[in-house]
Amino acid sequence: MKNLKLLIGYIAFTLLATGCFLYLLFPSEAFKGVVSTYLLKMLPGYQFQFDRLKPALPLGLGFETVNVLQDDLRLAKIDRLNVAPRIVSLLSSRKTINYHGRAYQGFIKGHMDVNASDKSKQTDVFIKLADIQLSDITYLQERLGRKVSGFLNADVDLIDNNGPKRSLKGKLDLADVRIELSNPIINIQEVVLNLVEAEFNVNKKVFSLKRLEALGGQVEGNLTGTVMIRKPMSMSRINLRGSIFPQEVLLAGIKDFLPGNLFNQQMGDKGIPIRIYGTIEKPKFSFR
Repeated sequence: MKNLKLLIGYIAFTLLATGCFLYLLFPSEAFKGVVSTYLLKMLPGYQFQFDRLKPALPLGLGFETVNVLQDDLRLAKIDRLNVAPRIVSLLSSRKTINYHGRAYQGFIKGHMDVNASDKSKQTDVFIKLADIQLSDITYLQERLGRKVSGFLNADVDLIDNNGPKRSLKGKLDLADVRIELSNPIINIQEVVLNLVEAEFNVNKKVFSLKRLEALGGQVEGNLTGTVMIRKPMSMSRINLRGSIFPQEVLLAGIKDFLPGNLFNQQMGDKGIPIRIYGTIEKPKFSFR
């Protein structure tokens, strides 16, 4: 029994010492190149940069300050990200990598599935976001050309078939949203929404808004339609339709802008019909 305990102690010490040496002498720079090349192969068109890489338990890698870029434009910045393969998937043609981390004062987790065969290759990335602060997302502020704040929770699925057949779909829940009006012509500097729920997909540079519902705040309502994505993003063409129920705060801000009791005349059980068109930079509105 004494010899068995001694043997177990030697094994434990050896494993601990080996782990410490691997951690301290981990070839971070070499692995950076390997990981970047692999991600570029799996997700062509995107670049990944990270400041530091280190081993993480169990059997994974830890990244610090990860930047996701497309055409040298930073799409996202992740403060910390841990990734690890799903062990049982290593022996199959469909490899799965799990990940979790922190970004924009919130949390991010999900998985990436790579299905490689002789005939086709498909990468499916699932992302779950929780308590993300919109005001910290520089890309969002720059693309919209105005300040946006609030909290985001979302499920997003990116499917890449190693070619032009790339698609994106998701569900969003936003709370305490504030949207600055870039060129206000009414007595309101921003629109406040308590809760927004949306479902969308993106395919062949067409953003399809399947459902958007706003509850509470200065306005309630719903929208559906499309946005034809252009470069720069501010020139993307909008075609959205729906109905709105403006609340007292909003009505007070626009009463001097609209003639008479326009809203009272059109308001019904379904709200006021609205159409939003033009570009993201200069949207236009029609209440009919």
